[in-house]
Amino acid sequence: MHYGRLADIDVALPPCHRHDAVVTWLLQQGANPMLFDSIHSRVCLHYAALYGAPQCIDALFAEDAFVSMSAGPALLRNAHVLDSQGFHK
Repeated sequence: MHYGRLADIDVALPPCHRHDAVVTWLLQQGANPMLFDSIHSRVCLHYAALYGAPQCIDALFAEDAFVSMSAGPALLRNAHVLDSQGFHK
């Protein structure tokens, strides 16, 4: 893995501070919204809901929020968000 690329940037921090513009920008630049944090095994959608950031949730469910799935790219809003062990949170 090559660290330092935008795809490797964790999008979980901006929702904690309700920075929806940062979430939108990171997604437009190709950041991966499905990266899990190493402590709680959560993705950015979990943090947006936990910290009450509806604008961040809207940004994550926008038309340009794609994730890589086994069947190919899919919109994040159509993907099932599981934790790193494969369970719904």
